[in-house]
Order: sequence, then C-alpha cells, then structure tokens
Amino acid sequence: MRRPTTYTCPGILTHSPSQHDRRRCLAGCVSGDQTFAAASIVLFQLTAEIYMPPRAALYSTLLMATFPYILVFTTLGYSEAVFFFATISAWYFYKRGKLPISAALAGLASITRIYGIIILLPVLLNMWRAKKINLYYFIAPVAMLAAWGLYCFISVGDALASLTEESAWIQSGVNYGLVPSILYQDFHALLSNYGFDPAVLFAVALLPFLILRVWDVDRSLFAYTVTLFVMLILTAPVMSLLRYTSFIFPIWLTARVKNAWVTVLCMALFIPFALALWFYALTTYFIG
Repeated sequence: MRRPTTYTCPGILTHSPSQHDRRRCLAGCVSGDQTFAAASIVLFQLTAEIYMPPRAALYSTLLMATFPYILVFTTLGYSEAVFFFATISAWYFYKRGKLPISAALAGLASITRIYGIIILLPVLLNMWRAKKINLYYFIAPVAMLAAWGLYCFISVGDALASLTEESAWIQSGVNYGLVPSILYQDFHALLSNYGFDPAVLFAVALLPFLILRVWDVDRSLFAYTVTLFVMLILTAPVMSLLRYTSFIFPIWLTARVKNAWVTVLCMALFIPFALALWFYALTTYFIG
C-alpha cells in the first residue's frame, strides 16, 4: 500500500511529480486559497455582526484578517483558508436558518481537517437548547466524510489515509501534543527540539483567557472552542500549534475593539511581521 504525500492537490499525489506539475499545483493552491481567504473575511464580518454592532465587527474582522498567522497561512497554499471559510460559514448559515447550506459547509470542514467535524458540536448544542434537534442536518457531513474515506481507500488503499499520514510524521520524530511532550519528555530537550517555538508556551497561557471570553459571546461556540483547543494541545504538532489555534474563529469574536486608532495600531504591528513571516516561508523554510 502506498502512502500519498499530500491530500490537498491531486497534481502532486504521486511520488515523483514533474517540476511543471509542482509549479502548476502550487499556483492553483495559492490562487484558490486567496479566494477562500477573501470569502472568509466577508463571512467573518457577517458572523461578527450577529454578536456586535457593525463597526465593532469591522474592527474585529480587520484584526483577524491581518493577524500574521491568519494572513500568512491563508495565502501560502495550506488548507487553512478552506477550513476557516467552511467553519465560519457553516456557523453563519446555521444561525441564519439556512440548514442545507450550513450542513454542506460543515461537511467541507470535516474533510478539510481531521478535527473539522467538531463544528457539528455547537450546532447540536444549539439545537438541543432550542429543543429542535434536526437529525437530517447531520446526514450531509457524515456522508461527505464517508465519501472522503472511500476516495482515500480507492486511491491509496487506506480509508484513514489522513490519520496514516499524521502517524508517519510522528514516526519521523515530530513532537505531537504539547501536553504529552511536556509530560513525557525532558523539558530542555523539548525546547531544543527542531521547529519548537517557545512562543507556543506564551500563546497557550494567553489563549485560555480569550477562550473564557467566548462564553460571553455564545455558549455553544464556547463548547466548540474549548473542545478544539484541548484536542489541539493534546494531539497537534507542537511546531504548528500557533497556526492551528489561530484558526479557532470564535476567539476572534472576543476582539471587540471600539477605538479605530487601536485597530490601526494593531494592524501596523501585525502586517510587517506577517510580511516577514511570509517572505521567510517562501525563501527559507516552508513553515510546518
């Protein structure tokens, strides 16, 4: 059984793609990412307006869109742009009562990321609180996830190919799970491990404060945020933890800035750092 090297671009699914195929695929991925990134900004603005006045929603959207990890990883051919768009829009259309569209987008989130299916949790909780559980809603996400498994099985002989790929990274020595890494490794060894950024510890210490603020925004989204955050610190690659946590969209709904100048100042700090990170990723090391 062969193991594919990627699951986001059919053009480089084989072991020895041509240089032309690589360039063509990368160009397609980047242009597609930019489309989904732009759509994510629009959908986030609309979602934020559900919870706050339009001007405050605009400031929150600008902070989210220019945050370095958001700006970089939605424009470099990663799957974050699709995942971000799918999760935000699935929740937005659910809140607007357009369940078929929401269900299809929840299915897209489920096949984009292994943990994407967690977006069904706030939907289920919201239905339960309203005492109107619609089981038909969950057919599309489950069917799409099953279809993806069938595609992987037909293509490479492994219905759980995404998990297999992750296990291959673990076997190569990449640290998975911040908490297990701290508990079961020498802390000095963890800090000296290639690709580990000590800023991850700072972010993990700060994020619980932001997560608690999600409770005041929406309790169903709070459950989603807590579940996803716990899953990430237990299972996600340590070197990619900041990237993954940046795309937990309810966290950005807590950024209710009222002053335009504060927003401008934050953007002035964010954008140069994002450009430096973007340039570094293209010229030095394709960030994990």
